[in-house]
Amino acid sequence: MRKWTILTLTVLSVSSVLFAIDFETIFRDLDDPVEVVFVMDTSGSMGGEIAGVRDNVIGFAEALEDSGYAYRFGATTFGDGTNTWDFDTISPGFNMTPDVDTFRAQVAVTGATGGADIEETQIDGIYDAATLYDWAPGTLHVMIMFTNSGFHYPGDGDGFSDVTHEELMTFMLARGFLLYTSYSTASGGYPHSDSIYDLIADTTGGCSFDLGSRSPTSWDTILNYVRGDIMNYYSLTTRITGLAGHNLDEIELELLPEFTTFGTRVIDLSGPEYVGVDEIYIAWTMHLTGPPAVGSPYSIALQTDIDEYLDYGELDYKTPLGIGSGINSPEDFTISAFPNPFNSAVIISLSVIPGLVRNPEIEIYDLNGRIVETLAPLNKGGCPQGTGGILTWQPDASLGSGVYLVRARLGEESTSKRIVYLK
Repeated sequence: MRKWTILTLTVLSVSSVLFAIDFETIFRDLDDPVEVVFVMDTSGSMGGEIAGVRDNVIGFAEALEDSGYAYRFGATTFGDGTNTWDFDTISPGFNMTPDVDTFRAQVAVTGATGGADIEETQIDGIYDAATLYDWAPGTLHVMIMFTNSGFHYPGDGDGFSDVTHEELMTFMLARGFLLYTSYSTASGGYPHSDSIYDLIADTTGGCSFDLGSRSPTSWDTILNYVRGDIMNYYSLTTRITGLAGHNLDEIELELLPEFTTFGTRVIDLSGPEYVGVDEIYIAWTMHLTGPPAVGSPYSIALQTDIDEYLDYGELDYKTPLGIGSGINSPEDFTISAFPNPFNSAVIISLSVIPGLVRNPEIEIYDLNGRIVETLAPLNKGGCPQGTGGILTWQPDASLGSGVYLVRARLGEESTSKRIVYLK
């Protein structure tokens, strides 16, 4: 984690009051700390999933340690209400723990009860986890939410929810949160709850996994994917103090063309939550997309009713393994097909060890090089389902018997498989 010299800018307002605005900018490189909070549905049907977290969190933490990470864990549970765990009741606020055994012990005594009304407070649970915990500026903020229902929302007549998903997304994007969701098809609650879970995950840079009876993804697979994925994320956090007396407009991160920034680089600060504050911190979560460069310049522009304030510097960062290819080695990326030959439908399996590139492209070609089918993504949310994905291809009636080619592409790498169709 690298810190730059604090930049102090002083202006004289029309009322002759002296203001001093201070920037402190922290860049998170790939081996800097990560903080992980589980947001857990504890309604009656979720006992198995809670047990899955308990059984796999030790391996998850050990893998983080082996990768060179310092980490802290926390959790917020929800049903018709929320409960955020505090691992240090003496210190003010809600505190995470760096002790994986302490965290696992708490998960072990967490039960699953209730839930008769179907809907739960997923959105409020994520919001509480984001706002109540002592997230450290300059760390990667990761949340993993799992549920099997739709969510309560303000105005639904039940009175359990105070936060809209739009408010949640606005806050998460301004603070650089990375959310992963795992759910089974929602029933009840906000219309299109499933799509909202996907939307929040995608927009923050995370992804979604199947849970429960719909082609479940195991917890070890989910946590292995998350661990591999977060190794590719940087963040830039700026803490700004001395704001009292200013009306804020917006803050913008400029330059850094080799990074994809989740959400917008321009963040609106004109909302009521920023009125009258003396200190804010804003974070951008970023993914290196290339071409890699060292010493890449950045600037941060804060616009107020008085003037524009600037912080600037250069980022020196590590390049993730495989940035040029998107995967680590050819054996990490394979296709299998069964049955082969086939006469009605073929099951295509793609094995992918998580790398830098998502959304594998799956196409079927005939021997003339013509694309005859583009298959649907392997999953919702644009993320590989752990170590693989399964698709079924049933040829159109107009296609004749013969040899076809299945081609999968990840970044600059591709692999293919010959299949034989016999009508």
